Amino acid sequence: MSIGLMALYLILAVVSLVWWAVTYFAIPLVMEHDLGPVEALKLSAQAAFANLGGMVAVLLFGVLTAIVGLLLLCVGTILVSWPVILVANAIVFWQVFPRLDRGDQYFTPPPPGTYGFGNPQY
Repeated sequence: MSIGLMALYLILAVVSLVWWAVTYFAIPLVMEHDLGPVEALKLSAQAAFANLGGMVAVLLFGVLTAIVGLLLLCVGTILVSWPVILVANAIVFWQVFPRLDRGDQYFTPPPPGTYGFGNPQY
């Protein structure tokens, strides 16, 4: 009986990991690229399985970050772990689906003096 339950648990764990990978990019794709839900799920699945190593790394990073947050008396989970994990998810999405209409905007720094510091240009 216990071997059957363990096998069922392992099957459910694999199914839940596959579902997590399939739906990982679906909601951001619907929001950013105006795709329908079925199209977003298909594209999300293709992207997740094409970047399987990165998906495993993000999963491990999230788990380790959550453990650190729990070690900080659970307050770190809300104040540290969740924001770090959400930012990591956004970075992963932007790496897999870059915004082509923005060009190099996110990667080149503004010239000195743009915000009133450094060498102002009058």
